[in-house]
Parts: sequence; C-alpha cells; structure tokens
Amino acid sequence: MSSLKIVMDAKTIMDPWRVSHLRNDKFRKLFPDADKYLDAIEQSFPLLVPDPVIPAADEYQRKRSFEITDALAKRKSPKDALDTAAKEWDKVTERRGVDKQKAFWGEKLHEMKQLGIEYRPEWAAKAK
Repeated sequence: MSSLKIVMDAKTIMDPWRVSHLRNDKFRKLFPDADKYLDAIEQSFPLLVPDPVIPAADEYQRKRSFEITDALAKRKSPKDALDTAAKEWDKVTERRGVDKQKAFWGEKLHEMKQLGIEYRPEWAAKAK
C-alpha cells in the first residue's frame, strides 16, 4: 500500500503504474475527474513498452533522454540524436558484455511474453 500513497501524493510526481492504483476507490475520488484520469491511464496500458530491467538500464535511458533533449532543443536533428544514442548504447553494451546483455534481455523478453506483453520488432523495422 505504500506505493499507492506515493502515487496519490502530487508532490512525488509519480504516475500510477499498478492496476490496483488505478482502481482504488479513494484515489478515484481524490480530485475532480480523477476517475477519468485513471481510466485513461489504464486504457493506455496495452500500448506501453515496459522500461528495460537489465544491468545499466538507467544508463541507457539517460543517454537516450539526453539525445532526445538535444533534438527537441534543435541542437541536433532527430536522426543525429538517435544515431548518437545508438552509438552510446553500443558503448554501454560493449562495456557490460554483449553476450551478458543479450542473455539478460532474453530473460526479460521471456518474462514479458509470460505476462502477455508482445514485442514487435517489425514495428521498429518499419520506422527506418
């Protein structure tokens, strides 16, 4: 229940991430239209991609965020920013060990499939 208290406190700036958060009666009445807000989040769940939970995940995410910020600030083109992020990710992967990272990703992919989360690599291929 402590995670519910955290997401209900606006000062934490934490979004609800569990179905139990979204369906909690107290939370659904916390502010005007809270129920609509929580319903919208739950409706988006099938479209979400979980954060990678592998070693150095935070480093990958920081590097991606930094590059996206540069693109949004028009310091780089979106393509250049993402190309730079990919190069930085390659460095992290090399440092951590390509085979180890692939094995960790394989475990997480299996876990996601067990939960009904579908990985669609062809969507990424279409974007190229």
